[in-house]
Amino acid sequence: MRLRRTSLRRLLVAPLAAGALLLASRAAAAEEGCISAQCHEKLIKRKVVHPVTESCGNCHESVATPHPQRGAKTFKLTAAPPALCDGCHDAFGKKSHVHEPVKDGSCTTCHDPHAADEPKLLAQPLKELCATCHSDKVDFKFVHGPVAAGDCTACHTPHESDTKALLKKEEKETCLTCHATVVAKSMTLLHGPINDGKCTPCHDPHGGPYPRLLVKEFPADPYVPYTASEFGLCFGCHKRELVQDPDTSFATNFRDGERNLHYLHVNNPRRGRSCKLCHAVHGGALPKLVAETVPFGKWNLPLRFVKTATGGSCAPGCHRPQSYDRESPGKKPEATTHVAGR
Repeated sequence: MRLRRTSLRRLLVAPLAAGALLLASRAAAAEEGCISAQCHEKLIKRKVVHPVTESCGNCHESVATPHPQRGAKTFKLTAAPPALCDGCHDAFGKKSHVHEPVKDGSCTTCHDPHAADEPKLLAQPLKELCATCHSDKVDFKFVHGPVAAGDCTACHTPHESDTKALLKKEEKETCLTCHATVVAKSMTLLHGPINDGKCTPCHDPHGGPYPRLLVKEFPADPYVPYTASEFGLCFGCHKRELVQDPDTSFATNFRDGERNLHYLHVNNPRRGRSCKLCHAVHGGALPKLVAETVPFGKWNLPLRFVKTATGGSCAPGCHRPQSYDRESPGKKPEATTHVAGR
């Protein structure tokens, strides 16, 4: 009798155990079978594979459930992005400036969740990916080096930042990472925008129609026929009155009495002088950013500028020593005023 009961119990338990094992094996087999010659094989044929691709159940509902019909939606996710992604990746959105796809929880706007041919599981090459939203930042006559190389992350962080425009560092510091020689230690005076930590008032960080990524026209040559548009970059901050009238008592301090010496140098329809001929464009050691040397043919000759309380003097190689005085015009410079190398 006892033998019959034991046998009967075994007969009842065995099918239940077998059923449980069958369900478990089916689930395992189903998960293992997600990537096979018949199903989803392409997910592991790309260069970069998301590690969780080997365990679909980390992100998707149990694959033991009935498989969706071909063309229907995929298995439901175990959580909605970005919470799903935050389960493995550090959560973003805590800094003051957050990339819009991150803010919207749309990680798959930029990343393929399974596999990709690009690093970081990017859905496209970086430049093309960024251009899908920022198409106005890539197509220029003159292009910034990192943009041309498709390396947007040289300057920007792709997820979030504590600086505007998702810059890795503050603007000036970002630019000086590559352009360190633009601001030298010898420069005791800096051009206003640079002193304010800004390069973009003069340069477009992505590209533009003008050489050196300038945002407006500026003479490429030291001597050009004067037009207001030719000096558009400088007139973005400095008033045109500086060079408009031959005589003035207020538009500029570079005058001999009321004789406007900016007008004399620049406003010439045949051979106007570029601002950079006499001024350092980024910074220098002399007042008003007057340059220490002036180009003359293949040489750079000392300008020898000396500032006085009511004017100044210079003795460059392009003309004999000259001085100017706003209160006592017409003075001749003293020979002892100019010291070579100053």
